[in-house]
Amino acid sequence: MLVDMRRSWRQTKTKLLRAWSLLRLAVSGSYAGQRSWKKRGRYLRRALPGGSLVLLWGGICAGTEPEPGDVVQRSTTRPVAARCPGEGPAKDLISSLPPLHRLVFPGIDQRIGGIALSSDGQWGVSGDLDGVLRWWRISDTSEVCRFGGHSSAILSVAISPDSRSLLSGSQSGVLQMWDPRHGQEVRRFAGHPSAVRQVAFASDGRQALSAHEDGEILRWDVDSGLSLGSAIRVKGGIRAAAFSSDGRVALVAAGPLLTLWDLESSQPIRRFRGHRGSITSVALSTDGRWALSGSRDGRIKVWRLTAGRAYREMRGAEPVGAIAFFPDARRALSGIMDMGDNIFGELHVWDVEEGQVAARLTSAPPEVIGDVTSIVISSDGRLALTSGGGLSVWKLP
Repeated sequence: MLVDMRRSWRQTKTKLLRAWSLLRLAVSGSYAGQRSWKKRGRYLRRALPGGSLVLLWGGICAGTEPEPGDVVQRSTTRPVAARCPGEGPAKDLISSLPPLHRLVFPGIDQRIGGIALSSDGQWGVSGDLDGVLRWWRISDTSEVCRFGGHSSAILSVAISPDSRSLLSGSQSGVLQMWDPRHGQEVRRFAGHPSAVRQVAFASDGRQALSAHEDGEILRWDVDSGLSLGSAIRVKGGIRAAAFSSDGRVALVAAGPLLTLWDLESSQPIRRFRGHRGSITSVALSTDGRWALSGSRDGRIKVWRLTAGRAYREMRGAEPVGAIAFFPDARRALSGIMDMGDNIFGELHVWDVEEGQVAARLTSAPPEVIGDVTSIVISSDGRLALTSGGGLSVWKLP
């Protein structure tokens, strides 16, 4: 027994000495020459632009000048960032970017499940399929902070109206809220076992909304983390969903059928039929009058919500991977779904009134972007954030 106690003490002492040594090296910046993440014990370390480093117990947080109070936070599951100590000087790379061109965000080596833009267009968030959440500054495509609290793929993300909170939903059904200013998990909502297809904040920031693959739509109180009202249950499950900005209605796709739901009464308002192929993406206009839906057969339909019928049909040659309205709803942006044919990445700007392609956004020099899984357009209509195999910000015409 005495031998076991001595062995245990030696092991504990070794871990403590290693932790203290790594902590001192992290604060002093002695690892500035390292270029990649390296695991040492239960620590991860990496040099950041400018030669600075933040070292966390099972977590990572990018910054410029780490402080002792920023460094250690215990994590028993996935890495969780402790705090974002600084953002560094901002550069404006967008203003000099020609229209129809893009900037590619660096360091993305995983497929992205969900993206979102802040209301002022200055910040973006992306969720990786390996469970990592990243907070970006759009103007220079720099990563400000990363969070790693999910144990499965992140499928959807959202930013609160005041940009002070983030929502992330995962394949395992976990819904979490984060504080991007301090790199902390704020709340974990009561678990629902089905994958989270879509998350959103209501315009007042007091409610969170989630749509799940098994067909349930839930409303959450942000402060308490408790569900509000009765859950909506959609037959056939949910492939794609969109919430109105005020959080009162949801547009849900199940196979080729679209349904508009009243979230207060948990009752369907209207159903929309007309697609032949399975619907892959949906969107609602800012004013709540129009809806978009794209399908595997390449058809894009514009719906007048009050009339319950298709206003316009726009046909493309390739399956639709993602779609979004411009703020004025006069134009739309769609991305191609990669069906394994090595399609060169392309996005189409559509004139909704004419039903024709008004412009094409292609990478230059040509390279395969692959599956366009998400599109978000800024509130002023000048920028678009797109994801697939990587993350890009485009300057729109």
